[in-house]
Amino acid sequence: MNILELESLNYAYPGARRGEAPIAAVADVSFQIAEGENVGLVGANGAGKSTLLKLICGLLEPTGGHVSVAGTEVRKETLGQIRKDLGYVFQDSDDQLFTSTVYDDIAFGPRNYGYTPEQTRAAVEKALAAVHIESLKDRAVFRLSGGEKKLAAIATVLSMGSRLMLLDEPSVGLDPRNRRNLMEVIQSLPCAKLIASHDLDFIYDTCSRVVVLFKGRAVRVGDTRQILADRAFLEANGLELPLSFVTR
Repeated sequence: MNILELESLNYAYPGARRGEAPIAAVADVSFQIAEGENVGLVGANGAGKSTLLKLICGLLEPTGGHVSVAGTEVRKETLGQIRKDLGYVFQDSDDQLFTSTVYDDIAFGPRNYGYTPEQTRAAVEKALAAVHIESLKDRAVFRLSGGEKKLAAIATVLSMGSRLMLLDEPSVGLDPRNRRNLMEVIQSLPCAKLIASHDLDFIYDTCSRVVVLFKGRAVRVGDTRQILADRAFLEANGLELPLSFVTR
């Protein structure tokens, strides 16, 4: 079963000045993600990656086409249901963590969806264990390292039992140890993931398929290894061969 389906999705930003033509950001994008599948979303700056993530989670409304999560079309009136199945991990964890402690941040979603105190505690403990940060439960958010903040942000999504996780540049700013730890956590989680990243080595190590965007279009969708080993194709679309292939 597909957890995510995009069909001929389009989005254009309004012109900056009155009378100017809209600026196309996403153009006729179609692909699917199966339950439990990890898919990379790659493209040069301005290719439309962040815009596409915002369309999927309902932060932007498409100007054409359809997005469905777990069989439900993403519309204003369905966002409450959609966000039970879908979680968004922001590039900057400080945009996502806003309460005083790690526990309270992870508990925020369950509490606001009417979980009982017992259900909330169970959900938080399960999410903490999934990303291996049980010891940080009572830590003040401002005392976390960058890697710890990223794991806590992922836990805020897991506490809601999300079946699909969107991650925007998850490895940015992480040192090699935290990057490797994050990679292992992402690979261990059972939910499906759509990972937008410039870090093609991270995508190579975590995703079975990849979607390549160029000027808002999905120019290629397929096996990660085959696509990321194609130097000519990558360079034609503003990308470079991952170090995993350069050093071989």
